[in-house]
Amino acid sequence: LGSALRNVQLLAHARETSLRDQLTGCFNRGYAVEALTAELAHSRSTGRPLSILMFDIDRFKRTNDEFGHLAGDATLRESAALLRRSLRTTDLLGRYGGEEFLAILPQVDLEAARQAAERMRRELEAQEIVLPNGEHQKITASFGVAALSELASLSHEVRADQLVAVADRRLYEAKAAGRNQVRP
Repeated sequence: LGSALRNVQLLAHARETSLRDQLTGCFNRGYAVEALTAELAHSRSTGRPLSILMFDIDRFKRTNDEFGHLAGDATLRESAALLRRSLRTTDLLGRYGGEEFLAILPQVDLEAARQAAERMRRELEAQEIVLPNGEHQKITASFGVAALSELASLSHEVRADQLVAVADRRLYEAKAAGRNQVRP
């Protein structure tokens, strides 16, 4: 019995770690996209709003180049922890790739999502990260926000990649406009 219980625990641990990004503790991209697909279906069936945030850390490559990859790792880890604390328990945060993250906000319309992104941007900007060498670094992030309601007029069901594309385009608009801002 003890051996069977240990196997169940090991299996549960393996499943959980396969869904998480090892560095940040956020959900990985695959799981985040699956969760977004499920949330889209739920929002369509209930008629409730759904929004997402795409964001990435500004000038992250410079951190790696100037201070090394351990400093970049610390920046990602600390940023992700702060951003996770800024979200509701019903929200989901995933590492989408590199220094880019995806947050899924069920039952949140575009304006409320924009306000949440702005709050997160300000909190991140106010934070100072301690690098492994003891130096302190201020960081900022750029955000793109999208809501299901913006695409709901399409004649077919909205897919996760379509919603992500809108948020991603807005993220790059924020970067092009000078970084450390939220679009729309």
